[in-house]
Amino acid sequence: MPKLLKLLSHRPLPELDPMHNEQSVFHAISGACMTSSMATIITKLLLMHVQARGVRLKTLRVNPLHVFSEHSYPVLEWTETDGSKNITIFYIEGRKECVQSHQDNKNGSKGKQKCIQCRLSWLMLSIIKTDEDREKIRLNWSVSHLSHVRLLFHLAQHLFGVSQWSKEDKLNLYCRQNFGDCELTE
Repeated sequence: MPKLLKLLSHRPLPELDPMHNEQSVFHAISGACMTSSMATIITKLLLMHVQARGVRLKTLRVNPLHVFSEHSYPVLEWTETDGSKNITIFYIEGRKECVQSHQDNKNGSKGKQKCIQCRLSWLMLSIIKTDEDREKIRLNWSVSHLSHVRLLFHLAQHLFGVSQWSKEDKLNLYCRQNFGDCELTE
């Protein structure tokens, strides 16, 4: 995992407006997510993370990771104002939606709405500068199911492998299959 972050950290990330807000971060994230509710959840988590650390986002890049299936996994790369570099892979199982129950209750009215929650898991690798001008590597994760740990590490391994491909191979896989307009830096 540290090799992955070091490899990716050499690629320049798009600068964020120093006065960015939740909406601009959501806009950057939504392009790599399958639903807007998925993008909203990830946006809120990212902003809570940087707020808890007492820093602001400096740069941000978000791309979907495709593992030869229809499902994609959002990958966020960002730097913070203290110089920290981070990469996070998200796995979201299910989706958040509300459905109306079709059963009548005893007094004849329709049942309540039932909300189906998604299960969110993520794996984050960070390089943090210390006071001695050294780099400290931190690995964090949060999983909603134990089986997601293995999946997240498989995704990280796949991302590391893809990051070593030639630019032409990356473009063939990710840009010529209707994944939107990709830039060479992505």
